[in-house]
Amino acid sequence: MHRYEDFLAQGITPAEVRRRVSAGELIRLRRGAFADPGSLATPEDKHVELIAATVPAISSDSVLSHTSAAVLHGLPVPASALARVHITRPGKGHGGRVGRHTHRHTTRLSADARAELRGWPVTTYARTVVDCARSLPYADAVAVVDAALRQGLDRAALFEELDRARRQPGNVAARQAVTFGDGRAESPGESRSRVVIAQLGLPTPDLQREFFNDRGQVDARVDFDWPDFGVCGEFDGETKYGRLRPAGLSLEQVMIFEKQREERLREHGRWTVRWVSATVNQPEALRRVIENGFRHGPRNGQWR
Repeated sequence: MHRYEDFLAQGITPAEVRRRVSAGELIRLRRGAFADPGSLATPEDKHVELIAATVPAISSDSVLSHTSAAVLHGLPVPASALARVHITRPGKGHGGRVGRHTHRHTTRLSADARAELRGWPVTTYARTVVDCARSLPYADAVAVVDAALRQGLDRAALFEELDRARRQPGNVAARQAVTFGDGRAESPGESRSRVVIAQLGLPTPDLQREFFNDRGQVDARVDFDWPDFGVCGEFDGETKYGRLRPAGLSLEQVMIFEKQREERLREHGRWTVRWVSATVNQPEALRRVIENGFRHGPRNGQWR
């Protein structure tokens, strides 16, 4: 992060700063704070820079909270929730104020709800998860809970946080998200898929099911499995086909690997259905994908 006063101290004129911003050589984070474009590879990177620009202006009794704390804790939050830095200050009631770059919350904040990351004051891991579960849309809340459980957080710690503030706005929805959470979901896309599958009234799948060959080795592992229908489901996100695919493998090689994997799954009596984020965003489209699998796969059960 660069500060405006540092540019001036280096002899860089205000006109030159404006030119660099206009040319895309600098990104304006907020008044008086800038970042190099190359340092902002992801929305999370930009948000961390915005946090760095904001922390000097917050009061000593305040902490970074909600989605801002979630980014620092390594929890997945939607990019749409990263436009402002969330700050919580202890106080009575449940007030707040939304500004251009900050969202300030006022609520009860005990000493044991405070932690420190990167030298910055933040809410604790469990408190952060619960704050996100209270404030984010349900599917995004479940994605945060799933990730926290996957990283080893005890579900009981989340219920304890919920019980501390039973009348907090959003507590009912947060409790539902914590109850529904499952640490076996390995990505936000899988978490959102779980939510939609449940909302559609489709059978509950088993998660991360492993299939073994004759030598006792794992032949394949699937995101979702419906053994009563002989059908498994795969959420195809960027981790498989996009920027995060294994180093050294081309897209064509990944596709060939997936085709061979589906052939092995057929040997285990499984028909594979696949979907992407756009399908999850259209619930009826996801219903069609899964129900078509139930109808045409090697069914062991019955489907309407």
